[in-house]
Amino acid sequence: MEQVHAALNDIDRDGSRTAMALRQAIDAVLDGPRTGRYSWHQLTKTEKTHLGTQVEISIAEALGLRQGRTTGYEVAGSPINFRFARDHTWLIPPGGVGELFLLVAANDEKSHWSAGVVRAERHLLARGGNRDGKQALSASGRTAVQWLFRDTPLPENSLLHLPEQILTAVLSHRSGQERIDELFRTVQCQKISSNAIATVTMQRDYAKRIRHSRQTLSREGTVIFGSYEAHSNLARKLGLPVPGPSEWISARLARFADHHGCRPTIELDGDQWTLATDDDVIEPVPRIPMH
Repeated sequence: MEQVHAALNDIDRDGSRTAMALRQAIDAVLDGPRTGRYSWHQLTKTEKTHLGTQVEISIAEALGLRQGRTTGYEVAGSPINFRFARDHTWLIPPGGVGELFLLVAANDEKSHWSAGVVRAERHLLARGGNRDGKQALSASGRTAVQWLFRDTPLPENSLLHLPEQILTAVLSHRSGQERIDELFRTVQCQKISSNAIATVTMQRDYAKRIRHSRQTLSREGTVIFGSYEAHSNLARKLGLPVPGPSEWISARLARFADHHGCRPTIELDGDQWTLATDDDVIEPVPRIPMH
């Protein structure tokens, strides 16, 4: 087990590959661009079951795991099975007793994930089981897990963590363009993922929507920063989170005035602009450079 643990740790030392695979698997099952869904609770029972399969496929691909000769995968020359659960409640099938398992858990609501390796010896399983004869790990079984990562941050589901009042207001609009305008208008100074935008617009090709939002919201003093280098530099100067690939951040700006004190500024069309306060009047903001 130690060799398998070491090999998996070498493959993904910082966990970034596994974390992204989990994010992609969850988003694929939610299928927001087609369905508009953003939460586990909106899935059917069958879809919730399918999530485990999708996670397995995504992680195996991300980590380059080789298929085993008969079942599961091979890591460091040893056969290993895969089990997924949302909250560390993995169930071991009767045929898996004594075998090695890669255990993965991910909870979108809590935005964290875990992964570890354990050999499912009989004395590590809880008594009883479900109708299929599957057994959960006992307390001693969970202690026996050799963790690769435990309660590690999961790339956030932007929509899932919005206040209900704001999300309701965004989704209340009839057109995808109106919904994305409202999202950038009300959810400011924080990253918004491409999947959130695709879900809100229910459209996979949303680039035109973002361009239109930039034009509309600039008249309200709001700019939208993308992952362009020029945008990243401006966001950084304002003290905002820097958008990564396929991420955006909106912010309302105001011309710098004495009452802004020592607030950071950026230059646009020869004037200094800063993050607006509630007391600042709404005024059009110049177009931000793309390069």
